[in-house]
Amino acid sequence: MKKICIVLIYLINSFSFSQQIRFAWLSDTHIGNSTGEEDLLNSINDINKRNDIDFVIVSGDITESGRTNDFILAKNILEMLKVPYYIIPGNHDTKWSESGGEDFKKVFGGDKFIFKYNGINFIGLHQGPILRMADGYFAQEDLRWLKSKIKKINKSEPIIFITHYPIDSSVSNFYEFLNLVNGKNVKVILVGHGHTNMKLNFSGILGVMGRSNLKGNQVSNGYNIVDVRNDSILFYEKKCGDFKDSLWNKIPLNNNNSIETKLQDHSNINPFPFIKIEWIYDSKNTITSEPVRSDKGILCSNREGVFLLNKKNGKLLWKFKTLGAVYGAVATYSNKVVFGTTEGWLYCLDVKNGRLNWKINLGSSCVSVPIIEKNTIFIGSNGKLSAINLENGKIIWDFKTNGFIESKPSIYNDYIVFGAWDTYLYCLDKNSGKLIWKWSNSKSNVLLSPAVCYPVITKNKVFIVAPDRVLSAIDLKTGYTIFRTRQNYVRESIGISEDSITIYVKSMYDSVFAYNIVDDSILLKWSNDLKYGYDFAPSYPIEKKGNLFFGIKNGYVFSLNSKTGLLNWKFKVSDCLVNNILPLDSNSIVVTSLNGKVYKLIEKR
Repeated sequence: MKKICIVLIYLINSFSFSQQIRFAWLSDTHIGNSTGEEDLLNSINDINKRNDIDFVIVSGDITESGRTNDFILAKNILEMLKVPYYIIPGNHDTKWSESGGEDFKKVFGGDKFIFKYNGINFIGLHQGPILRMADGYFAQEDLRWLKSKIKKINKSEPIIFITHYPIDSSVSNFYEFLNLVNGKNVKVILVGHGHTNMKLNFSGILGVMGRSNLKGNQVSNGYNIVDVRNDSILFYEKKCGDFKDSLWNKIPLNNNNSIETKLQDHSNINPFPFIKIEWIYDSKNTITSEPVRSDKGILCSNREGVFLLNKKNGKLLWKFKTLGAVYGAVATYSNKVVFGTTEGWLYCLDVKNGRLNWKINLGSSCVSVPIIEKNTIFIGSNGKLSAINLENGKIIWDFKTNGFIESKPSIYNDYIVFGAWDTYLYCLDKNSGKLIWKWSNSKSNVLLSPAVCYPVITKNKVFIVAPDRVLSAIDLKTGYTIFRTRQNYVRESIGISEDSITIYVKSMYDSVFAYNIVDDSILLKWSNDLKYGYDFAPSYPIEKKGNLFFGIKNGYVFSLNSKTGLLNWKFKVSDCLVNNILPLDSNSIVVTSLNGKVYKLIEKR
């Protein structure tokens, strides 16, 4: 009887995917690129001429720079398809997004999917990053979603996963995903990102990278046709204008893929045993901002809202939920806490209990970090910087730009300086909002502009490190360029000493540099090759009582002697990007990470 049941189960499973499935697979369409719109239209027209396509899969990087208008344009083109389509975002859709990818979900109805077709489960999941230069990352809330879905899928049922990044070290917590799907009948993982057709293997699970839809240097653009049969999956490249599909890959379906070894969490590495975790708070939602100190505790923000933790034990004191995600850090002043959301609301709460004092709608998504001076809030949103009365939320002035403002402004005397996604760095009179000057690094590509620079200002000079990898010094009063140097290959990571005479820059390769400011130049004070590898995390060096703290993209926190640059210690809190550090004193800090956790580290010798 047992043998009969086994045979029946086999026959049922074989029958469930015996019928052929044929779908088109698009990836890396990059709407906003010079040929992105044309290439996508060509592919849609090409697919519509066929009568053998069941549906279309789109595996990320739908747009070049995450602009909401480009999402809408891409959707309008994809809606021309005569068959259904299923879509996930890529890093270009979330890193350079006016809303941290929230508008992607509004336009396309979600950023992940699951459906079953002819016995095969298709699951699409995105990996960020969100508003930060970072590796890919499976958000904890998305992994919980995945866990809830796959536990309902029988182990014998075939699954095809779709992600944007490959499931390897390019995704910080790839092991969490693989451990979660281990034991399931995963036939293949389809990925984009690399813009080329390629056979891959993810710790024992077969993977396939698909070409970009862009024509690039070729005569025509193209995509893939995927043919799922009862015994194999066939991959064909289809170039628009060609009459034939070119077979380039075949995956057998007569065996289960399984992970070769169970992958472990490598986050708990502590080469300096005198550094201890005093407490951890798990918010269970992605955190993209630094913690902020107040008289009442530690303020943090995440995709759900804002919360206050007890400084001594990390216990939750209160939580305020918002409609939109809070991607920028909060600001606090005079028992008030202020922050913006992706729904466009600016909130002011009572820091003691988290109760709402007032809120106003800024008219667009707000991911910028506010600053407060006396009774005035300064905050950027889409196309404007606003000065707002702290007591009642009334607008004092607005300054309009041609791009959204993501970064935190800097104030120095009567000047306020900030970058915008129209490729300019602006300097305004903080009292009137009138333009004093605007500066450009001559990069027309917003991805290389000073849009997300945090300006450091001292001695009437503005210092920035833009994604163009250049350290620039600008005269605060005139906007004239004092100097630009590419010496250290820096990016979006610059800090200043407590006495304002030294600037600290973190290189994208291994090293941190300290420069003393001398007239219209800088003089190297020290440098240290820390061998942390390639790093583009914007966590900038922060000094506190003789020590310098910063984080990097793979979860390490560093402490250096700020006078000598020598390493005090390093500590790995997670496997993903660390946000800006909050030093409490010289031997204790609070750290947030993209994994949604808040850590208090303390030195105990």
